[in-house]
Amino acid sequence: MKRIIKYPAIFGLFLALASCSSGDEPKKQSSIPGKEPIEHLKSVILDDNGNLRLTKAGDNAMTYMIDCDDEHNANEICSNILGDLNWGVANETYTYSDGYGSVKMDLNPNEGVFISMAFNVNSLPAFTLLLTSHEYFDNNNYKYTSVPEDERVFQCFKCGYKVTRKSKPTRTHCPGSFWMEVN
Repeated sequence: MKRIIKYPAIFGLFLALASCSSGDEPKKQSSIPGKEPIEHLKSVILDDNGNLRLTKAGDNAMTYMIDCDDEHNANEICSNILGDLNWGVANETYTYSDGYGSVKMDLNPNEGVFISMAFNVNSLPAFTLLLTSHEYFDNNNYKYTSVPEDERVFQCFKCGYKVTRKSKPTRTHCPGSFWMEVN
């Protein structure tokens, strides 16, 4: 009788252990090998002095935002930032080849945020980038620097087109692009 009870108990324990996952989220390897995607990433998010040229999210340290028209626009921007246009945005960790680091993506982490991107990339500070709706971006209590309103210059990150306006343009210049203030 002990033998009959022992085997199902051992089998049940085996099934329980086999069904447990490691808790790791899915990982996606970059389809572009080498340093090229990292150089692209730096050209998108760093200014000429090597500083992040993204809009800071209120008082949150190392959290930045880009306002997007909709979820599709956020997906295009995410792929453009990564430098891998063939990648379909998903809840996973995007790993650059050759040990350059990774970016963890979280889709719709809270209302008004389409995608959260947590960067852990060599030669860059660790930071989080939120691709948000216009409403979330505008209501995040972010205040632009005290540049006179008629002198604010915004630049399309994709093509470099510059425009001078009182406020940030609401529509992107190029598909999958976003505006950055360049004063």
